Amino acid sequence: ILIHVTEKHLEKIQPYHHQLIDAFLMLKDPSAQRNIANCLIKMPFTSYREGELLDRLFDFLLDPNSKVALKVYAMYLIVDFIRIYPELEGELLAILEKNQELESPAYRSGMRTVIKRLAAQKRKMK
Repeated sequence: ILIHVTEKHLEKIQPYHHQLIDAFLMLKDPSAQRNIANCLIKMPFTSYREGELLDRLFDFLLDPNSKVALKVYAMYLIVDFIRIYPELEGELLAILEKNQELESPAYRSGMRTVIKRLAAQKRKMK
């Protein structure tokens, strides 16, 4: 339900942005994390708890036990951080390249999308 409300009425969820980040960082249930990550993707970037959030996102990418959807959402959210911290791009791409052979087609599809988004960001900056 939260995902649908976020998609259709982002303005109603926006006041709870920080609470969603808090919940995302606190929760251990992969399904809940996946759903909240999906919502966070649709929301504007915020610097609230950015260090902790960024660490958690990279942890998901590095953890072989993380579900693929959560890894893909982590990739997408990290792209938002790269807009602010372009030096993170190399780290993200290295992790994606290292893991691509071990991961599913969905992971590789997410990886291609991330690479396209990063290229588009670079074109905008020029």
